[in-house]
Amino acid sequence: MHRRASPPAPTIAGLVLTLLLVSGVSGCMDRRADIGRTVISLNGVWDVDQGAFAGPAPASFGHTVEVPALLTVATPAFAEVGVDSTEREAFWYRTTFSTDAAHEVALLTFHKAKYGLAVWLDGERVGDEHHSAFTAGRFDLTGLIEPGRTHSLVARVGAWRDAVPGVVPIGQDAEKERWIPGIYDD
Repeated sequence: MHRRASPPAPTIAGLVLTLLLVSGVSGCMDRRADIGRTVISLNGVWDVDQGAFAGPAPASFGHTVEVPALLTVATPAFAEVGVDSTEREAFWYRTTFSTDAAHEVALLTFHKAKYGLAVWLDGERVGDEHHSAFTAGRFDLTGLIEPGRTHSLVARVGAWRDAVPGVVPIGQDAEKERWIPGIYDD
């Protein structure tokens, strides 16, 4: 007997990386029109550099990359991206953002990232690592976003497909020579 799969969770379409901020949630779930929603797109140019998987994040970032994109388009280019290399275990991304108003809920969504994803906000690890390369990773930032403050967001992805556990689907194209990492898919 086969079990029927659950329907996928709803997503915010159209943005590869979003920060969803919701105000006015308390006591108004029956009046959804009263819920104020702010979506901040974090797409754009991010700082990026290579380093160890276990961290810490690099002290300085010497490259940039457009998000969403795979790391083959970083400037200046990295050597040997997509192959097992002694140069790196992970790529570390960094950007900043701010919001002017307080919000009761703050949800960060990365629509797709290869290979594995971990997030730090203002130097503090947020949530568990998201291993999938083909589904959205969501991180709860509720209570961590202060209005008027510039926040530092750091994300780490594995540099090679073996950065995630072997049970995680990453695509198994036997003809593939390179496994290109990055934060991707709009």
